[in-house]
Amino acid sequence: MKRVNYIIGILLLSGASCVNIFAQQSYVLNGLAELQAFNDGATSPTEKEVVQDLTIRGEDITQTAFNAVTDRVKEVLGTLTLENLTYGDGLEGSESVMNFYRGDEETGEYDLPIKGGLVIRNCPHLKWPDGGLLQFVDVPGDFILEKTQLPTPWGEGWEGNSFKNLRTVGGDLILRNFDRISGSSFPNLASVGGTFELSYPRSPWSWDINDCPITRIGGDLIINGMPDPASLPWPDEVEEWLFENLQGFKNLRHIGGNVRIINCPRMAISGGWEGRYDYCWIRYLIDEGYIDYANYDVVLGYEDEPVDLAIVGGCFDGVTEEDPPYPLPEKNTKGIHNAGEGNSLSIYPNPIVGNTVIVQINNLIQKVEVIDLTGKCILAAADVNSVETTLDVSALGKGYYILRVTTGKGNIETAKIIKL
Repeated sequence: MKRVNYIIGILLLSGASCVNIFAQQSYVLNGLAELQAFNDGATSPTEKEVVQDLTIRGEDITQTAFNAVTDRVKEVLGTLTLENLTYGDGLEGSESVMNFYRGDEETGEYDLPIKGGLVIRNCPHLKWPDGGLLQFVDVPGDFILEKTQLPTPWGEGWEGNSFKNLRTVGGDLILRNFDRISGSSFPNLASVGGTFELSYPRSPWSWDINDCPITRIGGDLIINGMPDPASLPWPDEVEEWLFENLQGFKNLRHIGGNVRIINCPRMAISGGWEGRYDYCWIRYLIDEGYIDYANYDVVLGYEDEPVDLAIVGGCFDGVTEEDPPYPLPEKNTKGIHNAGEGNSLSIYPNPIVGNTVIVQINNLIQKVEVIDLTGKCILAAADVNSVETTLDVSALGKGYYILRVTTGKGNIETAKIIKL
């Protein structure tokens, strides 16, 4: 069992004072024996521990030991990571299904409150959400589900106990090898600070996310409609897989990285009829400067046969029929929203190995803030009035943080940083 101390100070530079300093421990539990030893290590039956990050991994982890964590841990301030929980392999029926932690949306009570982020990888038997995912609303860290049967929100049944309340994700939002997606999956999602990825669906009923209100993606937008062949429950229906249009992204006004939308056979080059958002919508975002075409790659179609962006119609509002081709924006002259605002944030070094970090952007910096995984601003520099500043991060403990830059124009850019 690996245990790490995190010391987090609440500081505010340029006139503000130190508010509080406290320490929390993080744990990495490998296998059933370490998990059971951790569960048995409570200081008293009535006192639970608040931890920073908690990682549980191992093929022999049982549901009983998994549930017992709630008797040991009061809350996770950072990220809960679950990896390789494959105990159900070879078991049948209900014995092969693992449940997530319980929660009650009406009372706001959850068996394991998680304040930072959630990362689940290779947990194929983790299937029943049990209400615990409803607590995720404004997530300062990552929200990643990869190769798990935990459902995306879909209707009012048991899938309604999933992560339908997600509103903002400060880090990456990634679903890989997931069950299915629908217009009900992200009804409240407004912004993602890092990469937004939907790849390798396992269900042929993954057409679109029509009702998603998202306006901003700070990193890459990645959609890969080709499922992992090894996970296909319906291999003969491969032509009916993920995403027939981009209507769920009709409110987007900023993509801060690369765009990669591939292996979606039902996607058209331009809007074929009114109300349809196809590849022409990406062309519209380029033309309007919401995608930094000068500095990032845009790949549509198939890896071996990408769509030629030069022939994609204008699609002014994303719903018009194909227009005559016209030149793409020139590199470094067009296609950058607000003259590059929000697309050139540079942080060095990252990961941070010393006591200072250099922050640069191509407009005057008004304020720089460091946010911990609970959403608290723990360090800030105000009234910078320069395109570059050096931030003293000696008071930061080891771990993940969000760095937020506000420019003199009021625009905000965020990026993940790591203190080693």
